[in-house]
Amino acid sequence: ASIQGGGGLTSALTDVWAGRANLHQRRGRAGRVRAGIAYHLISKARYEALEDATPPEMLRAPMHELILALKNLNMGGAREVLQEVVDPPGHEQVMRALEALVQIGALDEYE
Repeated sequence: ASIQGGGGLTSALTDVWAGRANLHQRRGRAGRVRAGIAYHLISKARYEALEDATPPEMLRAPMHELILALKNLNMGGAREVLQEVVDPPGHEQVMRALEALVQIGALDEYE
């Protein structure tokens, strides 16, 4: 499950399908320490329709929550930190979240 935002400042857990790469990785782990089997209870058609990989959690989670977590960890300015990640979120998405957080008083205009 992942956390999805509905555009506002609330979030809810939603289920997301694993990507094929996740299933292959899980299959590789079964039997590493002792004999094992990985069961994937989906149809062949569903398996073939899966994405190769799921998007990073950072891109699926509500941006305002991610920004607040970064601020809580004292990692610096959210814009700067998020530009340095492997799969950075869109600039507009970051700016909308920052504006909303400033508007409710969670951050100041200097973040």
